[in-house]
Amino acid sequence: MKQTEIATLIRTCDFKGLIMACRDSKETLMDVLKVIDRIGVLEENILGYYACLSLLQLELTNEEQAGIHHMAAFVLANGINTTEGAYRLGLYHAQMCVELAPENMVYKQVILRVFAEIPELKDMRTELLRKYGEEDRMGSKKR
Repeated sequence: MKQTEIATLIRTCDFKGLIMACRDSKETLMDVLKVIDRIGVLEENILGYYACLSLLQLELTNEEQAGIHHMAAFVLANGINTTEGAYRLGLYHAQMCVELAPENMVYKQVILRVFAEIPELKDMRTELLRKYGEEDRMGSKKR
């Protein structure tokens, strides 16, 4: 499926069609994530975020689910971040990434370097640093 067709599915809110297309092909799923990036972040359109939520209905591996949560967090933190609650919801999705794929250090770094630094989340900063910053990949204390 072409990215223009994927964009049309998202822009017309045909999320059932989007899910069906992704069930047919893992390559389509990767193309969908590229289109979501364009619509949700570059165009600052909430439909990109809703497309992520729709994709979570698919039967996916934990790593694939984490990738979709990662895109949702990215859209919320960078595309539609002027919407009240977007950063907190983005943090939720970032935390889901860590829960689903704890061995992927990139997800912890997103929490530490993006969400822990957002002024709107300053009340959570100490807890985020404690929870996600204390241990490195091998489980030893960071210096």
